[in-house]
Amino acid sequence: MTTIAPHLAVATILAGLHPAAASVIQASTSAPSAAAGDMALLILVIALAFLAFAVRITRQLGELLSQLFHVAAAVGGTLVMMIIVAVLTIAVLLHG
Repeated sequence: MTTIAPHLAVATILAGLHPAAASVIQASTSAPSAAAGDMALLILVIALAFLAFAVRITRQLGELLSQLFHVAAAVGGTLVMMIIVAVLTIAVLLHG
């Protein structure tokens, strides 16, 4: 199961690092409004990268908790079976 957020963040970063894009950005930095637009784009790229990172971490944390609950259920089931066997053993020894 994949989402578009990680791919979008990587594509945006790579597009910003492209040499032709860098020359256009350098040519347009002479105007103050262009510099503000570049800063806004940089902040947007950082926010998208952080969002993609947060989505990935949240998914991995959910999978980890799911596995933890499966292990806890297995251990609980084993403990219940051990108690049943112990009670039956004690009952057989006392009545036998």
